[in-house]
Amino acid sequence: MRSKISMLLLAGLVALVGVFAFKQTQENKRYEEYLSLQVFNDYSEMAFNILQGHKYYNEILETGRISAEHLRFLIESNSNIKMNAQDYQLFAIDINRLDGEEVSNLTSNNAASTGIYFFRLASQFAEELGVYNEETYGIYPVDLLSNESFKLDDDMIKNITMIRDLNQEWVDVLVENMEGVSEHSPIDHSSYTDAYFEKTIEKDFWVEVLVGLEKATEKFLKEQHIVQDIGTLN
Repeated sequence: MRSKISMLLLAGLVALVGVFAFKQTQENKRYEEYLSLQVFNDYSEMAFNILQGHKYYNEILETGRISAEHLRFLIESNSNIKMNAQDYQLFAIDINRLDGEEVSNLTSNNAASTGIYFFRLASQFAEELGVYNEETYGIYPVDLLSNESFKLDDDMIKNITMIRDLNQEWVDVLVENMEGVSEHSPIDHSSYTDAYFEKTIEKDFWVEVLVGLEKATEKFLKEQHIVQDIGTLN
């Protein structure tokens, strides 16, 4: 009798362990799917910001003028690049997809410095127009009208040329490492989706992009004789 009860208890315990393991597996699978979707969406957004920046930098330098639309986009897009580069470097290190020595936050730091530069430009233009409003300042001087544009002086053109050239390095990394990305056209979402939508987190491209951006940024800074980032632009 005792033996039968023991066997029943053991069978019940095995069943409970099996149910727990199944639930844990399902939860892990759902979590992996959630992370994969995050990577898929965030990298699509980061690629868009870098590619659209490429277009805008060339427009600005061709005309010698910068619009309020340009300013708003370049402030917000570089903030996005900064956050994604930083967050995914830390995440990749956390899950042992990257060694901490392979990255040093150069991409994030330079995107942040670029965003700050355009923020200062927008602030300067707002003050010159007399529409600077500290209460509505936030991330962007909202009192600048979207149809306004501003003539750039020689120093501004020199600085934006350097920013454009660094962004070009980032474009090259995306083209080399991501399906559906082309320098002179928007992201081909069909190709991007076919390549990366399923089990995104398990694929190599997002880690390769991080490393590629870091190496390209480091190489560019050395060529320009800049130690850490382009934050010294005035």
